[in-house]
Amino acid sequence: MLLTQTVALKLEESSQEILKTLCHLSKNLFNVGLYTVRQYFFQERKYLSYESAYHLCKQNENYQLLATDCAQQTLKYVDRCFKAFFKLLSMRQEGSYTAIVQVPKYLPKDGFFPLVIPIRARHNFAKDDWKFLIPTSRQFRRDQGSVYISVPENIRQFRIKEIRILPKQRGHFFDVAFVYEGQNEIVETSSSAAIGIDFGLDNLATVVSTTGESLIIDGKHLKSVNQWFNKRISHLRSDKDKQGIKGLTKQQA
Repeated sequence: MLLTQTVALKLEESSQEILKTLCHLSKNLFNVGLYTVRQYFFQERKYLSYESAYHLCKQNENYQLLATDCAQQTLKYVDRCFKAFFKLLSMRQEGSYTAIVQVPKYLPKDGFFPLVIPIRARHNFAKDDWKFLIPTSRQFRRDQGSVYISVPENIRQFRIKEIRILPKQRGHFFDVAFVYEGQNEIVETSSSAAIGIDFGLDNLATVVSTTGESLIIDGKHLKSVNQWFNKRISHLRSDKDKQGIKGLTKQQA
């Protein structure tokens, strides 16, 4: 069973700029791969396989600056997009899908795309004190530097299969998602017992069971946090409107 844990990264400005550059390169490569597959489709009206697209794209400068595994994952995502496109075309021809089917579109010129890092089974995080070096090409590491992230303590006993760097709000923030092999939990149930849960505000949940057990989960702290959040958002929205700013600001994000 594969599980995912997502953590908000708190990085120094230099490290954030490195991740921003890497995710921008990943976006560039996505568009390069998409252009290659789109042009083949427009000319031949056929599907260009990942293997063929890879050989046409691997000399691109964006591919060369990224780590090979990461670059391949970006191109594989392009492949999945086009497979979904051809599947919808097939369904439309069969009459089981009636909406307009559009060719996958390019990402914005100044945009970003996730950095997907497959982790080999032999990788030993403990050897590096649970610090993980974001892989890049040698040239990129020489010119731009390196970034390390920490593996959360609660998943260190599991086999991590993939790490994803997720850009948010135009690269102002980053999340990291750890995909790991979890253990299937066997839960014993009893058809002769049940619980009733009543959700509220001051009492987030009041729980009573048919076996006579009960508990109350206090909701006052969450209520206070929510009230502060709404007050802060209202203040920022007011300031933004006074200044005539459109869209989401960095403070709001």
